[in-house]
Amino acid sequence: MGLVGFAIRPYLNADYFPMANMVMMERAAAKLDYPLYAIDDETAIEVVDEEVEVVSEGEWRFFDE
Repeated sequence: MGLVGFAIRPYLNADYFPMANMVMMERAAAKLDYPLYAIDDETAIEVVDEEVEVVSEGEWRFFDE
């Protein structure tokens, strides 16, 4: 497994992790110098040959600012 050029914040809007809401994710992303994927429990990130694909039946958001 190699390194990727982004961060992942899981548990978006999970009942058992109430602080992992979109407002908190936006604040976390604003503090980073690299992209962030905020994903829920129905989402996965697949990276093959440096190509990123979001596999999801849920909610997610990509922050790149």
